[in-house]
Amino acid sequence: MKQEGKFLEDMRLKYEVVFDNDAGREVLAHMLHELYFFNPVETQEQRILSNYAKSLLGHIGKWVGGNKLQIVQKLMEIPNEREPDGEGKDEEAR
Repeated sequence: MKQEGKFLEDMRLKYEVVFDNDAGREVLAHMLHELYFFNPVETQEQRILSNYAKSLLGHIGKWVGGNKLQIVQKLMEIPNEREPDGEGKDEEAR
């Protein structure tokens, strides 16, 4: 199991290298959008994709239980701005 832990930590660091820059964050935002992370799910397929988005964020080391308060804090720092059509500005991530 020790080797598995090292492998997972090595992978987390690799994910971080990939996504911890402007281009990587744009790609991650697009991926999360495509995986229904930001939208309600209506079908079983969408639910599976949404769950994978959470798994992906877990691989990166961000979507884990110990980060709950930090995640909520960051969410609360986002201004409450909406586009006139009701869609958020994250639509550019498509």
